[in-house]
Amino acid sequence: MLRLRDGRLVAIDWEYGRVDGFPGLDFAQYVLQVAMLIERSAPTSGLLRASALLESDHSLGLTREESLALVALAAFEAHRNATEEGLPFEDPRQRWRRAVWQKRS
Repeated sequence: MLRLRDGRLVAIDWEYGRVDGFPGLDFAQYVLQVAMLIERSAPTSGLLRASALLESDHSLGLTREESLALVALAAFEAHRNATEEGLPFEDPRQRWRRAVWQKRS
């Protein structure tokens, strides 16, 4: 749950959230999910937006290159998890996730 500035509470689903993973990885996965499913952004836009948001969190201390790598890892992890749950390789969501990490390389 997050409390917004106007006092409202909102629920956030961190999907595969972990406390023992890379700092920022769950957030990157969330931003990618929003970019793909809600905003319908291109993979490159999702990559750049998530990277910029990670960089803006100075507590993480990430460089541009590190933030891009973390977002690519987030896309890979989401792809892997979805595959394990039975989502077909050629599903549009899986193609979108692959495009995120392929844009990074």
